[in-house]
Amino acid sequence: MTGLACCPASTPNSSRVQKRTDGRLAQRNGLKRLRRLADDLWVAEQPQPYFGLNISTRMTAIRQRRSNRLVAVSPIQPSAEPEQGLAALGVVSATVAPSAFHRPHLQAFQQRFPQATGCGPPFLRKKCPHTDSAFHFDASAPWPSRCLTRIRGGYAHLEPTILKRLATSDRGSLARAMQVVLEWDFDRVIVAHGAVVETGGKQALARAYSSFLGSHLP
Repeated sequence: MTGLACCPASTPNSSRVQKRTDGRLAQRNGLKRLRRLADDLWVAEQPQPYFGLNISTRMTAIRQRRSNRLVAVSPIQPSAEPEQGLAALGVVSATVAPSAFHRPHLQAFQQRFPQATGCGPPFLRKKCPHTDSAFHFDASAPWPSRCLTRIRGGYAHLEPTILKRLATSDRGSLARAMQVVLEWDFDRVIVAHGAVVETGGKQALARAYSSFLGSHLP
């Protein structure tokens, strides 16, 4: 799913011991750039140029609890703070660039974490101008970003941008991929650009792509 990470919402039975441990690690290792969303789930943001605007981009770090391995989705430009934070949480074993928009940061991340496997769609090798799948900006975004996404899509609700609509040539493949995603059990949707959809993300994703594709998605 391009530019998105879908995951279950945190549950009230989450381990308090794990939370305290992660909190101590955060204080000890400078996790100012990593923000914890749930057990074994963090995000980090930084500015990102986009059509002359300075929007945010978001990396999602997912920890596999049994192995203590980390997967970094939509990597940001590496720097000391998030690197130290990731090292405190586990071992970065894989990086995922969901679109060509995130390719430069993937290469930089692989240089800093050479043991990690880099993952992404085949078109990354060709540097094709594929865009991120969906945005979700809200009133907390800077006003230029709000204006742009009001026009191009992705303001006040999760939806594909006009660039994604124009770039999509095989809607059948996209519909099949979305049907697979919507079979997963998730509630939160983490977008690379814009606000995290904390609850109701699955329904929001289904509505957005049903409208885009002109057909009902479950």
